Amino acid sequence: RGPGPPRRLRLAVFDMVGTTVQAGDEVPSSFRSAFSAVGIELSDGAIAEIRGRSKSEAISKLLATHDVEAARVPELSRAILERFQRHLRSRYQSTAQEIPGARAVFEFIKAAGIQLVLTTGLDHDTAALLFRSLGWDSLELEGMVSGDDVRRGRPAPDLICAAMRLAGVSDPDSVLVVGDTAADLEAAA
Repeated sequence: RGPGPPRRLRLAVFDMVGTTVQAGDEVPSSFRSAFSAVGIELSDGAIAEIRGRSKSEAISKLLATHDVEAARVPELSRAILERFQRHLRSRYQSTAQEIPGARAVFEFIKAAGIQLVLTTGLDHDTAALLFRSLGWDSLELEGMVSGDDVRRGRPAPDLICAAMRLAGVSDPDSVLVVGDTAADLEAAA
């Protein structure tokens, strides 16, 4: 930004898993389980490389590194994504916890008159389950944008742009983005 008065912050966009929701081994475990069911074992490094990205894009990227025949990729991707989602939803129903202080930060932001939207690379149904299980429906946020609400996942800025549209904010200089991965930072930049 160039010289001049600072613009008023109008929107805060927070990532969910790892930023406001404790990130245990639910996502890596769900990836391992889904890939293992089709005979592919994932290393910790492979999983670390796709952190923060759209889950369907992450699956495609991981399949590409395992010499899967191109004709099988679409069907295999769908099967892996479905297994991943089922496993993750099951895990989140019993293990979901917010990062300590997340609710207080959300309430502070809302009290300051700043709109708040949560984003996630998870699919909408899994994100909604997580949101409800944390009891966040009472927070009166502007909304949540999930990985299947946009065309491209992180590091593309599509989640942030969708959050801006949801909140009716057009000036990117009035938006604060908070996340925990390199893909979050790339999307914000």
